[in-house]
Amino acid sequence: MNKHNLLEALRGALSADAAVRVPYEAALAAWEAAPGYATALLSVYESPPAGCGGAERLLAVLCLKAAVGRRWNERRSGEPAISDAEKAEGRARLLPPPDEREPALASQLVLTAATIARLEGLAAWPALLPALTASCTRPAPLDAARGLSALYRVVKL
Repeated sequence: MNKHNLLEALRGALSADAAVRVPYEAALAAWEAAPGYATALLSVYESPPAGCGGAERLLAVLCLKAAVGRRWNERRSGEPAISDAEKAEGRARLLPPPDEREPALASQLVLTAATIARLEGLAAWPALLPALTASCTRPAPLDAARGLSALYRVVKL
């Protein structure tokens, strides 16, 4: 799986034609267990290649959120979990909360960070709360509101 193949699968999974969509969805599901999948999805979101639209970026974030929920911690023996190095990179790239102007992307990224915080506990991610409280004091009202929303979603149990 490389970035080009991942982007092609994301585009194919967005197809309205089921005959086209189903194989790409199966490929994305199979790659979920592959090392580097979560960071590759973050790369598609953060630095989308030319011609990559908002729908592909949103699907990348949704796939990341699903992979985090299913594979952040090993649930059953034999099922691969996301590696510790990939977890550390994912946490670092999700903080500070990105200045995303698209509301759907921003909310899904915050929900992903909140899921990680719940799965690991705040003690395992000590930089999270200081980054979120700092984002609440940004001068732009929209940024401050998103910071408060992110803080709420993380501490809400």
